[in-house]
Amino acid sequence: QKLEPGVYPEHMVYLKSAGICGQSDLVEVVNGKVNIIDYKTNKEIKDYNYINQHTGAKVVNKYLLAPFNNLCSCSYWKYQIQLNMYGYMLTKFGFTFAGGDIIHTEDGDKRYELMNLQEQVHRAFESWKIEKN
Repeated sequence: QKLEPGVYPEHMVYLKSAGICGQSDLVEVVNGKVNIIDYKTNKEIKDYNYINQHTGAKVVNKYLLAPFNNLCSCSYWKYQIQLNMYGYMLTKFGFTFAGGDIIHTEDGDKRYELMNLQEQVHRAFESWKIEKN
């Protein structure tokens, strides 16, 4: 993963030591920092499990497994984790994770800022023991 400064569409992100890879729609490299941009085409991106029919309130009652067990088991947080994993894999090649965006094409290209979940992703890789020394 020797990337010069620039924009890399449909970029395969891999970490051979862990035996995993993924494909980001867009990786931007600027001054040793990476931004991950991903376009999502599904009907909706939800940050909740369902809407309460009586109150109209968003309900979060299902959570992901540790170390993400503080996050709702929904599309929004699953995408956040996925893209943070790409960023984490790139940090293993000397880059600094700078963030990025999730762009929801079915909602007028609505942008969701990529949160920094690098500490949780790091704990996940350690707990899964998938990275070899």
